[in-house]
Amino acid sequence: MAVSQHRWLRLIAAAVCTLLASGAAALADEVTLRPLKDNTIFSESNSTSNGAGVGIFAGKTATGAIRRALLAFDVAAAIPAGSTITSAQLMLTVTMSIAGEEKVTIHRLLNDWGEGASNATSNGGGSGAPAVTGDATWRFRFFRSVRWDEDGGDFVADDSAFEPVSDTGTATWGSTPQMVADVQAWLDAPQSNFGWLVQGNESHNRSAKRFASRQSASQSQRPRLVIGFQTKAVGPTASATPTATAIPTTTATPTASATSTASATPTATVPATATDTSTSPPILTATPTVTAAPPSPTPSQTPLPTATAPAPSASPTFTAVAPACVGDCNAEGAVTINEIISCVNIALGGADPSACPQCDPSGNGSVEINELIAAVNNALNGCPL
Repeated sequence: MAVSQHRWLRLIAAAVCTLLASGAAALADEVTLRPLKDNTIFSESNSTSNGAGVGIFAGKTATGAIRRALLAFDVAAAIPAGSTITSAQLMLTVTMSIAGEEKVTIHRLLNDWGEGASNATSNGGGSGAPAVTGDATWRFRFFRSVRWDEDGGDFVADDSAFEPVSDTGTATWGSTPQMVADVQAWLDAPQSNFGWLVQGNESHNRSAKRFASRQSASQSQRPRLVIGFQTKAVGPTASATPTATAIPTTTATPTASATSTASATPTATVPATATDTSTSPPILTATPTVTAAPPSPTPSQTPLPTATAPAPSASPTFTAVAPACVGDCNAEGAVTINEIISCVNIALGGADPSACPQCDPSGNGSVEINELIAAVNNALNGCPL
């Protein structure tokens, strides 16, 4: 093999492994979501909300009134169905606080709720605004039309995550197993996605904090949910080791049961239709399926020893194959990294072509650059239908 061709094969092998490894890694992905909706409910009034305000609140005020924030993200619209959630982190930015560090928890909501056009501005929005149709309030999931099962919101008592939140900066919850389970459930059953309730420290007064809402003027401060996920693999699972029955064996030579054996005796096998005269020898054919015995030869008949079918050669014969997909050693409909490496090893002389006949569709006993490129294309783009 020429040095330049040898060098090209090694470069192709390195590039293929890099590309395919990158493709496999691309199955793992990450997405950042902004809230689909958010709001705050206020314990001192059943008709107070803050659907369109620039802040959401959690904790207790100086007078003991409770604020609870609600927020939801459209997971199913951003992540392919059937994916596996691997991580989940919620990030909120503190924009106002009346206390230092306080424990803040998040809880999965059990019922749907609304975000209306109410917009609180007094006291930094902390006093709320009159609720409008569609708003969530302390008593109503949707103002004056649908009530919560329990005033203050329907949510799982056990928190999905907790975080000590200071009076400034960005707070991050997760990734916790329960947060991952929540997001996975929202992906698998979008109709159950009602988001989280953010609950401040309600064990004492003066613990309330304001976080930037999705309507905040600062996009960098708006809530965000960062989700890691693994997409479902496309096509059959590749196997690095071909199975014994994956590649059909083809040969142009007769099988062992059909091989004629040369004989110098007058009992050589001839077809039943052979013509026998006293002036000409019998006409022999190499048809292996004939079993009729020939008539007894007369002394004038001499069998022709050259008419006996030749025995098959013991040397290996490379025959052209027509695989459904060049490079698909195990005939599973996809070309894997290991199969590409096998093809390259054959091309470099490090492996016998019989290790993967699908790498050598021309059947000339070697893998050429054009055959390797065809295998690479099938690995990157999928096998032809």
